[in-house]
Amino acid sequence: MISLKKLMIIITLLLLSFSCFYTINSKKNDTKKISEIECYLTEDTEKLRYQDIFVTLLLPYVENAINNYYEKEYIVSPDYINIKSAKRIEGFRKFDFIIELEVIPYVSDYHIMGVDRITIKVCSDGSVAIEKYEHIKDYNN
Repeated sequence: MISLKKLMIIITLLLLSFSCFYTINSKKNDTKKISEIECYLTEDTEKLRYQDIFVTLLLPYVENAINNYYEKEYIVSPDYINIKSAKRIEGFRKFDFIIELEVIPYVSDYHIMGVDRITIKVCSDGSVAIEKYEHIKDYNN
């Protein structure tokens, strides 16, 4: 199991990293496939690796929130989680954070189910909690 100190280092490094921005192409019908999402990353960087580590650590919490919302198990891949913001709750060098993620869950045949925004609180005591869940867009109609 990852130590609290390592988790806090990763979170701190995340604050210095950048996000992968996803663009969903618009079409007349409201169904999307994973192949229609463009990610504007062209090379592996140290910052991207830190973001990927961070998202991977939060993945079980994100998957649980997605599956609870949709009442079904969908695929949630770190490739389709966009870190919208990460903020310290109590200021500089305090180790409690609010992280806002945009998540694009899909089914096995790569059809996107929707776009969701999940706000997660990560505290210095090691606790992780879903603070807010917003369903932004539905592609399942």
